Amino acid sequence: MHTQETRNKFIELRVEGLSYEAIAQKLNVSKQTLLRWANDHDSEIRSLRAAELDAIFEKIFASPQVEAIRLANLQTKLEDTIAKRQFTIGSHFDYIKSSALVRKEIREFRKNTVDALRGKPQKAATASAEEKPPQPPAPEAHPPTIAANPLSP
Repeated sequence: MHTQETRNKFIELRVEGLSYEAIAQKLNVSKQTLLRWANDHDSEIRSLRAAELDAIFEKIFASPQVEAIRLANLQTKLEDTIAKRQFTIGSHFDYIKSSALVRKEIREFRKNTVDALRGKPQKAATASAEEKPPQPPAPEAHPPTIAANPLSP
């Protein structure tokens, strides 16, 4: 007869994904006994595995959630800056370019997140690990202005 502690250790090791053979060697219990215990504790093992998968899921997607918030905040700052500045020829190009790059990154992020949820393999990142995400250009001390907006009707 085996102790309850040994049975509990069996359940823990099965939840971790160890094979019956590995558990049998580790606990010094026959494989036949382990199979019987697995049958007796099937629902407990399944629910613990589900809880562990939920914890793993939270770890994986906590980071992307933070990244999504960062990208959204960056996009908002860029668009606010573009909206507040007076139009000058060429002065908005860096902001508009940064805004477009952030929008592209957000689209790729959304697609990768959906693909991950569907179990599709992830594509390799296009940017190198050392490459920084686009940042808005530093504001000019005294930006040149034009009396009238040349694009307005």
